[in-house]
Amino acid sequence: EIDGGPHKGTSVSENDGGFHFAWFTAGNATGLAYTQYSRADDTFGHREILSEGVAKNMQTYTLRDGRIVVLWDEFVEDQQKIGLVIKTQDGETVTQNWLGVQGAEVSFPNLVQINDDHILLAWGENGNGRSLIMARKINLADLLIQQDLQIKRHNRS
Repeated sequence: EIDGGPHKGTSVSENDGGFHFAWFTAGNATGLAYTQYSRADDTFGHREILSEGVAKNMQTYTLRDGRIVVLWDEFVEDQQKIGLVIKTQDGETVTQNWLGVQGAEVSFPNLVQINDDHILLAWGENGNGRSLIMARKINLADLLIQQDLQIKRHNRS
């Protein structure tokens, strides 16, 4: 049992160490919350606030090496962006990134790992009177060194 008051649902993923949870709460510490359950200790970790904004559409994923990715969308710095946190197998934060598309609102992020080094990130995008489904191949190493990525649009004719 987690005392967290989820207001926009919850997301869970599993790795060898246990389970990892993310949810939005509007309780005492408002924002996107995260905790993990350790099988070895049969305990929950402390509740960590990953973002203090109004996070929506959060997802948790387990990468092939056991690291955890938490994704969500949120209005940040006058732009709708995708938040992305990479955590160790034990739930320690490695990096946090914001991904945005100039002139567009992004929402409903999702990902799949396509090989050991890359993920395919997909999202919904609204801008210039159009609604699109977008996807980009992203090198995981790039997420470890950059804290704010602006996704460039590639036009197809």
